Amino acid sequence: MTPNIAPPQLVKEAQEAHELFCGSWSAIKTNTLELGRAVVWMEEKALYKYVRKEGSRKGYLSLEDYALAQSGGELNHTKLYDAKRIYLLTQGENAIPAETVAQMSKRNQLQLARVPAKKRTKKLVEQARSESVLTFRETAQDVVNEDLAPEKRKHPMVDVVLRGIHARVAREFYQLMDDVKDLAIVKDGDFDINIESKALMAIVTSARSWCQDIINQAKAKAQRESPEIPETVNEAAQTHSDQAEDALETVTYSAPDAGQRIGLAEAEGRVVNRKPEARN
Repeated sequence: MTPNIAPPQLVKEAQEAHELFCGSWSAIKTNTLELGRAVVWMEEKALYKYVRKEGSRKGYLSLEDYALAQSGGELNHTKLYDAKRIYLLTQGENAIPAETVAQMSKRNQLQLARVPAKKRTKKLVEQARSESVLTFRETAQDVVNEDLAPEKRKHPMVDVVLRGIHARVAREFYQLMDDVKDLAIVKDGDFDINIESKALMAIVTSARSWCQDIINQAKAKAQRESPEIPETVNEAAQTHSDQAEDALETVTYSAPDAGQRIGLAEAEGRVVNRKPEARN
């Protein structure tokens, strides 16, 4: 079976778009760290007091006032101190290299900042870099819980919102949730996870047991049919050129000698030779 090779012009264009995306994203991450450094610098020495307000000979009374004025109102208290917490990951005990922090999603950066510095192991840092936001939220909370008494330990909670769902379907879903809550397998007396979470897990488990094979088949089919992406644009062009040449090659089939077969047929009287008829 001929492999499905991605067209070279799309590979080239995809690479250009990819570089633009990664460069822009990297700049955003780096700027967050730089902003955090500026926030710490301004805060430590109260430098905002020595920056003149527009139209005044006086400086700003607080870091928040300064940040709001300089950002047009976009940099509020939460964003300001989020940047500070992210920057502080690169400082002090168990400091993490800035380039490593920049590879994490912002939410994972903030979850990692909740973990005491002495517990930010290499493994945890790698998890912050590689795990999804929801997964690492649970990972980080498990580490925080290690130092808490059992009654004070928390579990990550997420608000699940169904957007743009037909009203009738939404009613059916919530009715199903209410029905599943009454099942004995859900009302098991375990209060470590709330009943809503257990009901939803029961629904998810049932759905997967019903259609997981179909899902796996669909994923496998999509994987088989997805184009192979060569390492370089030149490699893609060469592959397409080779495939074009293969398509033009003449395929020769071995066949008996035609003259020999006709002679044999005439000898056996199976062929009647007719003179060509005159045509007007």
